Amino acid sequence: MRPEPRVWLKLARRNSLRAGDLSMRERHLRSALAERDEARRRLLSRLRHDLVGPINTFSGFLELLSEERVGPLNPVQRNYVEHMLHAVGRALELIDAVAARKPDAAGGEVAR
Repeated sequence: MRPEPRVWLKLARRNSLRAGDLSMRERHLRSALAERDEARRRLLSRLRHDLVGPINTFSGFLELLSEERVGPLNPVQRNYVEHMLHAVGRALELIDAVAARKPDAAGGEVAR
């Protein structure tokens, strides 16, 4: 036995409203994800800036020492400066690696 056309119309409206609710929820979730991604991007940008500035200053002074512009270095001092320059380079690589990552659609991480 088939329902009356009025019943079909009610069911169609009810399903339409549910689909509308779902699309509204989906838009809300997409908006929330976009806001989260933008906040994360700003945070990483700020952290990168705040970390790279002092490290670059430190690196500049180490280069002055390694080039012996402020006076000669003994072998032990030269070794220390070379190790510090390597550590500074590695720190900058790590900061760039973290800043180059972005979240995927599922909230995980993927490399750019």
